Amino acid sequence: FFHSFVNKYNYKLSLSEVEKFSNNMLFSVFEIIYRINAHDLRKIKFLIISDIHLSSCKERLDILNKTYDYCIVNNIHLVLVAGDIIDGYLGYLPKINNTSYEQVDYCIKTYPFDKNIINFLVLGNHDYSILKEDGLDLGKALQNKRHDMVVTGYGEGKLYLKNDFIVLRHPLKILKEYYESYNRTLIVKGHTHK
Repeated sequence: FFHSFVNKYNYKLSLSEVEKFSNNMLFSVFEIIYRINAHDLRKIKFLIISDIHLSSCKERLDILNKTYDYCIVNNIHLVLVAGDIIDGYLGYLPKINNTSYEQVDYCIKTYPFDKNIINFLVLGNHDYSILKEDGLDLGKALQNKRHDMVVTGYGEGKLYLKNDFIVLRHPLKILKEYYESYNRTLIVKGHTHK
């Protein structure tokens, strides 16, 4: 991670803190400060998380809930999720929920909710696996059942901020050749578990 930079639009992005609850889950809190005019500065504080893998036997729902408790206590109202919300059909580990329908239902019911937090997500390769195998679209299911979870796409999505944008990315082999090189404030990339 980088600590701070200013781009051509006078945004300042700083990494304010990093928390590591376990070897499997890391989150970072960023603050973007941007200038509206000479006398008006605005701040956006957000948390980044990735590779949650709900329904895996190694899921850490306790840590995920602690992460959202941290957001509530620290007035963080925006969470960026960089893919693999569910475990899907990929991986070698046993699953808590085996079918895609059970995994989607479990995600909808157990993913933390707070009326003051909105989540922007990109869906990753594990999320895509249920669409590929069963035709079940996690993005549409979340759109219909969880209005606090805004899906920006599979593999890659953008959040626009004035004249710039944040890219959420989780590599998918099927989309690899379409990834663009962007002039952007920030790219948030999941998948590597680091």
